[in-house]
Amino acid sequence: LDKDSGLSNGDKVKIMISSNIKNSPVKSQTKTVTVSGLKKSTVYTIDDVLKDSPIQWIGFNHYGSAKINTDIYDTEDETTDLSNGDSITLTLNQDYIAQEATKGKILDGSDIKKVEVSGLEDSPKITNLDSLLSQIDTVARDDNHSTSYLKYTVTRQESYFIGTNINNSWLGDTNYDSAEFSVISIYKIDSKMDDRTSTFYKIYSYSNLVLNNNQVSVASLNSKNQYSDYNSFDSVQEAFDSLKSKYPSITTL
Repeated sequence: LDKDSGLSNGDKVKIMISSNIKNSPVKSQTKTVTVSGLKKSTVYTIDDVLKDSPIQWIGFNHYGSAKINTDIYDTEDETTDLSNGDSITLTLNQDYIAQEATKGKILDGSDIKKVEVSGLEDSPKITNLDSLLSQIDTVARDDNHSTSYLKYTVTRQESYFIGTNINNSWLGDTNYDSAEFSVISIYKIDSKMDDRTSTFYKIYSYSNLVLNNNQVSVASLNSKNQYSDYNSFDSVQEAFDSLKSKYPSITTL
């Protein structure tokens, strides 16, 4: 055959036959046939693929992630810690293109597309926030409980939202199928021993939180969700500045 691929109905294919065997009964000859009976192919673009298999933006603004079907798309861009307005470049997977071709679907145009991040919320709407903050109060008080000789007074100051797990180092990777976040509070701790008093500030939080019907399941929270900063600070501002340096997009609740 002078060609055996990339054929369309109406193309001419030259068939050549010959033999190197001495006294072969097969005579060298050439015949031309016309291609027919091929099913009609269809074309598609990368925009068509994105419409059928869109990228999902998971999480919150500044902490978002892209959920990508890796059987269809490839990317070399960062897909975590995304903000609205960021963009990532996608390339159609070559295996996907080849697979579609076997179905008679031919890619038309470029296999590359830049897509923009959008729709990430700045913070969740937590309808039972007071219950969650009360639970964090319990963690702070348990960590600073009074004894017969040392008295503590624990008072919540400010509370904040951070759109990621602040203690990922031991929780492992974030579950990018859901929007996990942390709620943090700064506490004023007054201590008194005999006639000596002192005041310092500490940070406590619940991390690895998810919403279900705009609520956090407070009853299911356990010690694995708790977080406390072992540092003590001289003021609310100093404690906040420490958080801000790690999480620039921290939001006041």
